[in-house]
Amino acid sequence: MESIIEAIQEEAAFDAFIQENMRLSTYVPLWQSEVEDTEYTSTGNFSTYTASYGAAMVASLIEKNADKPLSELDAIGQITGSIARMGDRFQLDNDRLETLLQMEDRFRRKEATFSETQHKTEFLKIVKFLFDPYERAAIAPHKRLDMMLFEAISNGTITVNSNNNPKGITLPTPLDLGIAKFGTQGLVWNAANIAGMKAVEDFTFVINQMKTKGRIVQKLRMTQATFNKLTASNQFNSSVKLTVGNLEVNPVGLLSLENVNRYLTSLQLPAIQIEEKYVKLQNGTMINMFHDDRVVFQCAASVSKMVLKDPLESRLPLPNRQYSTVSDNLISQYITERGRFVEYEMLGMPVVSGGEDLAILLVDTTNATLNP
Repeated sequence: MESIIEAIQEEAAFDAFIQENMRLSTYVPLWQSEVEDTEYTSTGNFSTYTASYGAAMVASLIEKNADKPLSELDAIGQITGSIARMGDRFQLDNDRLETLLQMEDRFRRKEATFSETQHKTEFLKIVKFLFDPYERAAIAPHKRLDMMLFEAISNGTITVNSNNNPKGITLPTPLDLGIAKFGTQGLVWNAANIAGMKAVEDFTFVINQMKTKGRIVQKLRMTQATFNKLTASNQFNSSVKLTVGNLEVNPVGLLSLENVNRYLTSLQLPAIQIEEKYVKLQNGTMINMFHDDRVVFQCAASVSKMVLKDPLESRLPLPNRQYSTVSDNLISQYITERGRFVEYEMLGMPVVSGGEDLAILLVDTTNATLNP
């Protein structure tokens, strides 16, 4: 009986292996719940630019005609106006292959004694072990798209540097998308200023600025760290009361999102949405893709779209490779004298098409400093 890895060297079997296992996967790209539309382009260009799932890491952004970098399993050319090319390859090392074969050998020796349930459970363990690198390949480019989108929304920039893209291209400076930014009206938000911080006035100023453009703010978005600075302020601790039994107490250190949103609603201000969206970079560092010290004022349900392009290999496949496409990501495998490899390639770019429906409050910067 041939090994599973040998069985999936046939194109149809490989595609079925990828499709079925991704169907069972619980992973859902975060960007899919943010965008209003998905647009396909044949040229790779667009004009509306600005006018821990498991162990998966973000994808490498690479040059248009570059070879894919070889990434360890364990551990865009020009961006403005063109789609980012994402790709990596993973080598199935000998230790992983030996472990797979040992798992299969033990399974075959014992399968006659297994019940139907045990047989299914033990076989799925083998498939899950083998599928791990393929699943990482399926997820990685979506993590990169997530990271670019949430930086764009929360900071108005897209950054590609040696920290978040060590094996690919870099940009000398972050790409500024031209989203409206404001600083605080008075003191910046930090521990030293809890007595004088005026978050309500900061919110009101930005909301009024958006009204002058005919925009009504629907929600405020910020990280937990930024929310904690807000709730540490005397303004909120003196204004929001917490009922405990029959007593109304000053809730220093006890303000919940529900308490704060109830207070904001009473002032006819939008509610806050906490954003905790973590991803693992290629150096192993975990980061929140939504920036701290930022409050995003969003005036529409969606302010972005995703522009995608089919990889060239999807139309001109290379010989002696097996392919499968999952959510516009082209996954392939092949064997050379150097070993067995898994690759992926995806071309996509989040586009903040609704930049006029966004504003960003930089709570670590005063408005006087930002707009001297």
